[in-house]
Order: sequence, then structure tokens, then C-alpha cells
Amino acid sequence: MNQRSPKVRSRRPLPTADRRAPPKSRTSPDTCLQKEECASCKYVNDDYKSSLAEKYAKELTNFSSRDLLGPGVAAPRPLAAEKIFGYRCTMKLAVRAGREGEFTVGLFKPGTHEIVTLEHCPVHYRILSRFLRCLFPLLNSSNYSFKPWDEGRNAGDLRYVVVRCNPTTEDLQVVFVVRTPQYKSEFKHLVTELRAANLKIASSFLNINSERGNRIFGDHFVGVAGQNYLRIQYNGLQFHSSPASFLQVNPWMAARLYRRVADLVGDTQTQQVAWDLYAGIGPISMQLAQCGYRVWAAEENSYATDDLRDNAQLNRFKENVIEVSTGRTETCLASLIPRWAQLPTTIVVNPSRRGLDGEVRNHIGKQLRDNPKLEQVLYVACSAQTLARDLEAILELGGRLRQIESFDMFPHTDKLEWIATLTPFKEN
Repeated sequence: MNQRSPKVRSRRPLPTADRRAPPKSRTSPDTCLQKEECASCKYVNDDYKSSLAEKYAKELTNFSSRDLLGPGVAAPRPLAAEKIFGYRCTMKLAVRAGREGEFTVGLFKPGTHEIVTLEHCPVHYRILSRFLRCLFPLLNSSNYSFKPWDEGRNAGDLRYVVVRCNPTTEDLQVVFVVRTPQYKSEFKHLVTELRAANLKIASSFLNINSERGNRIFGDHFVGVAGQNYLRIQYNGLQFHSSPASFLQVNPWMAARLYRRVADLVGDTQTQQVAWDLYAGIGPISMQLAQCGYRVWAAEENSYATDDLRDNAQLNRFKENVIEVSTGRTETCLASLIPRWAQLPTTIVVNPSRRGLDGEVRNHIGKQLRDNPKLEQVLYVACSAQTLARDLEAILELGGRLRQIESFDMFPHTDKLEWIATLTPFKEN
């Protein structure tokens, strides 16, 4: 049983300015030679400590411009990444036809659909770089009859390759995005050849996407070889992730972010109620359950909710500790909240970069204003811009902003991950 013995509820102190110092700047062999072409990592060849301070200052303007950083709002400096290179454990690569019809694999050059091949990417975890070095010559051998995607003619077969890894085991999950499942047997042979190159492909799929446009995944997955999931770990908890479920690209910082959520909510011995909205495969739900909460989790992605239920069993939580609803968050809030979960003491929201729907903002504001049991709302965000927008709207409805914290989930880029803590007016 992975559930901890109940403890007396406690709040951890706010983070202070004496956080661990950022690692020193590095040079070769971690210098990126494709920075200008790729343009994904604005600060990749700059001093890490200075670039982190610069992007933090720029991101803070999203909050100061909306007058959100008033007296009493803590805003400690960002938590530096423990790995500033080799931290990305996900690759989403476009596959297109080159000038001679050969396979080209890489990222789109900004503002174009011209492929930038990633001969050496210092931010990708090493096993992903080795996967790409093995894949490219195999695709351009004469062993396969499927063709690279040609956007101009809306023809071809292989459109994208998405690869994720567990850095602890170096297991890989590979998804080939194709127009049709016609060449499934050939992709199975390709996986066999990649495994022969000592790549640990634990899970492989075709994703069928026959539509025009830039959407990567279609709606239908077909298993090719291996398991139906990638197995990963966060903070001693085990998770299965199917290919359509979301995973943070930086598992080291993700684990620290999830631990921080647990620190902020504290432990409870009375199985108080917590909501986990936009729950994904359940890393925050599991942390809340470990803290002694009874959790209602809501998630739109049905693949992810299937994973979440499996993960609750995998981690041996009792059946009634985590209850899951599948549907859009606004729909779940309107009609799917279980009776026992009507008055939560803690709410955690972790939406995509788009942020919260207006109905969700209204519901959270109503909880802050009217729920006598609510103690705090934690908003986990990957976009400072949408977080600031949503905070402004929620605070007009009820509650106050207590603190905002930032985490360098994406070193060398101009983005940070955030946690905002809101409390009801009753705590004033």
C-alpha cells in the first residue's frame, strides 16, 4: 500500500530567496550550432543564470501590468532547473519529402514549413538523439515502401514521429503519424530494426491522421509492437501513459513541481476533499491522495482518464480515494461533481496553455466567495500571459492572490512554469 499514514495537517512555509543557486553556464559540448535556424531556445548559448533572470523579469510584467503584484503577494525568484541540458524527454518531429524525395526529419523553421534537421540538439535527452541518428538512415534505406509526407501534393504516408522516454530506464514510446494504417507491417519491421540498434522501444503505435492542416495527432491509434503505455515515475509513484496522454517534457522539474503542490496543500488526517481539474494521467491527484485527501479528478481526454484510473490501482490507492470524471471541465463542474465532493477544501487547476474557460473561472470564483470550507486554490500554468488574464478575472469574483512561484521547466527558452496560490477573503 503506497498511501502514507495520516498526518496532522500542516502548511509548509513560503519559499524564500535562498533557493538553490542556478547551475553555472556551460559551453561546448552543449553549444547549439542550430540556434538561428531552429529558434526554439532563445537563450541556449547564453549564460544560464543571467538568461533565467532576464526571462523571469519579462514574465513578471504579465502580472504587474494587471496590478496583480500588490502588497502581501509573494513572488520569489524562480526555481532553477537541475538539468539545463539533456532535459527534454519528448520529441515531436515533422517528416517531409526533401528535394530528391528523401525523408527529412526535424522541426519547422519559424514561420515556414522548411525542416531543420536536429543533428545535435543539446536540450534533448541523449537517448532521443541516438534514436534520431538511428532512424534517419533506416527511413532512407530501400527497405520500406511508405513515403514521406509531401504537403504541396497532399500525398505520402509518414507525417510525424513523436518519441517519449523514461530517463530512468531509457524505455521509449514511439508514435508514427501516418495517413493510413496500410503499412503497419513495415512499421513493425522498422521498430524491430530500431530495437536491433539497442534502442529500448517499449511501446509503439501508428496514429492515423488523413486531414489537411498542422494538427499532429488524429483520433485513432493502432498498436504496432510492445506495451500500450510508457511507464514513468514521479516522486516514488508509478504511472502508465498511453500515447495520447500528456506528459511534461522535463520529468525532473515536473517531479519538483508536483512535490511543491503537495507542500502547499499540506497533510490532512480527516480525508478532506480536493479537486484536481485538468488532471491528465493523475500525477497531482496521486500527490493529493498521498497527503490524505479524497480527490475528485476531472479530465477531458478519455485516454488520460483511463490511464488515471489504472494509475490509482497501480499505486494501490483504495477504490474510493480518487474518483474520476471524463469530460470538458466546464461540463464536469456543471453536472458531474459527486455529492461528497461539493465543498472542497483545496482546488488545483492545471490547464493547457489556453488557460481556463470563462465558465471555469466563474465557478472557481464562486467557490472562493461562497464555499466556507475552501482554504486555497492552486493554479498551475505554463503560460504567464493566460495565468495573469485568468487571475484578474477570478479575483474580481472573490478571493485574493497570496503568492506566485515560477519553475524553469524549459531551460534556455523564454517560458516558465507557474503556481499561483489564491485564498478566500475570509483569511484576510
